[in-house]
Amino acid sequence: MFAVAQNPSNPLASPTLMPPQDYVLTSAAFPTLLGTLGITTQNSYIGAHVLIALAAIAAPFLTNRSLYFANMSRLLFVMLAGGPVLALLLLGIGGYYAITIIAMSVAVLTRNSWLSYVAWVVVGVNHSALGLISLVIWAAVLLARDGNAPSASRLQQIRQVALSLASLVLGAALVAIVTAAAWGDITSRWEVFRQYEPSHYITMFIGGMPFLAFSALGVGWLVLFDPSVRKRLISRILVISALLVTMTLPLVAVDQTRVVAIVLYPSVLLWTLRIADSSEQRVLNRLWRRWSMPAAVIPVVIILLGSPEIGSWENFLNWRASLS
Repeated sequence: MFAVAQNPSNPLASPTLMPPQDYVLTSAAFPTLLGTLGITTQNSYIGAHVLIALAAIAAPFLTNRSLYFANMSRLLFVMLAGGPVLALLLLGIGGYYAITIIAMSVAVLTRNSWLSYVAWVVVGVNHSALGLISLVIWAAVLLARDGNAPSASRLQQIRQVALSLASLVLGAALVAIVTAAAWGDITSRWEVFRQYEPSHYITMFIGGMPFLAFSALGVGWLVLFDPSVRKRLISRILVISALLVTMTLPLVAVDQTRVVAIVLYPSVLLWTLRIADSSEQRVLNRLWRRWSMPAAVIPVVIILLGSPEIGSWENFLNWRASLS
């Protein structure tokens, strides 16, 4: 992605972006902007990405729903600090995920409908494939008739889903038009997938399953199975969605853990919002007491030990080897 910032008019001049690696240009909105603004040195580029990563971490906590409601902000902390997205943002400096995370945060948590649709357009521009899967899971949680959760009318919800999908498709169409006009035909992600034999994905899937399964939700698994919330319909939908995504997407995705983390992110935000709005105070207090400490420890371990590699079944039994 640094090559895009160095030469935004023709990033294919860089050998690192020759086909089939040029598929990442469909997610090159932020580095292209940096290149257009002249932010092309290594230090300035990394500095800009550090700032955007910090902005992505802070984004869900800066909405009105989080700023002025302690229950929402505390439950968000548990699900996000103890989940995979924080690690993804801190360990993926220089990548293209921060923009998608910011847009998804706005799309789910803002009270302004039109701002939400604009955010889905940005998701479509930056990562349409993952955006589509994440929108489907988010819609399932949104449309769930959970007895404890206040919700809009079914017609309003269906309209919200339809307009969000239309916004996402618009973003995907825009980036397809722009990349085709500026850089010519780009290798599709499907073509990249076909570069490897099916056995490659199966081997990675089987070997990395312990780490992959945990990284889908992190401490969120413990929260979802807490007796106080596990019987809720929205909790069951999120658990089933996480299991389905974990058992299917890694078989067709080159990047496994980050794909699973991003597609679940909007539904995790919506689940958090619904639970914070509709649960009794004693339930929310108990969730905070039980799971805030484990959530706070995980990012410290990751920062101190460095990037966790996908471990084999044997490495999963050796905690230090799994995080070395």
